Amino acid sequence: MYQLVKAYETSHNVVIESFNVDQEQSLKNKYGLLIPVLTDEDENEICHYFFDKLTFEQYLSN
Repeated sequence: MYQLVKAYETSHNVVIESFNVDQEQSLKNKYGLLIPVLTDEDENEICHYFFDKLTFEQYLSN
């Protein structure tokens, strides 16, 4: 998922950060088995398990 999202960084002027959910207890509690997970800067889930291109592009257009 990271590689697919990273491609949008320059084309859509967004910053992509990667976190290891298993190493941060608060994230582990919140997302559990929903990893990999893609969230916005407020930790609102965009998609999990697989990259959902349509949902992500809809998010970017808002």
